[in-house]
Amino acid sequence: MNFYSRSRVPLIAAMAIAAVVFGAVHASAQSTPGQVKSSVSIQIVRNVDEPGFNVYQHSQNITIGPVSATAFFPILTNRVVVVEHVSLSGGLQGGGVVQAFVRCSTTSDATQEVDHSLVLVPQGTNESNGFTFYSASQAIKCFAAAPGSLSVHVQTGTIQAAQPIWVMAVSGYTVPQ
Repeated sequence: MNFYSRSRVPLIAAMAIAAVVFGAVHASAQSTPGQVKSSVSIQIVRNVDEPGFNVYQHSQNITIGPVSATAFFPILTNRVVVVEHVSLSGGLQGGGVVQAFVRCSTTSDATQEVDHSLVLVPQGTNESNGFTFYSASQAIKCFAAAPGSLSVHVQTGTIQAAQPIWVMAVSGYTVPQ
């Protein structure tokens, strides 16, 4: 091989490398049809299954009558209330059996009604007035819809001379009926 042939080899190799690099850079700068996305109009749809978007929570202070008290909670028209949590607390005079439950109904004639018992826990007795205090805080799942009703009820077999106040609350979410 002569001098002229040996000096051309590195030059030709350098030019070949430059051509490959230039071609690769130029090809990657252009978009190919497989990578092009057509413009799409986005339609936002309300997520009715996500509890956080349709919050339902209500509480009431209820005075106990001679043996019981019931808190009725509102139900919006054309909505189903899905109750996930119920709580109540209050006091009663004297001893005796105390019961509490949440009532969920989807019909006015109570054919689709369910009563879930709530576990009342004694919190102690006030020795000065004889009141025993109770509370319940319970996860639950029940459904209520108009014309039915949603209520929390407490009852005792001991006649109440005083009229203690109970706090009753329900929380969950609503979905279309």
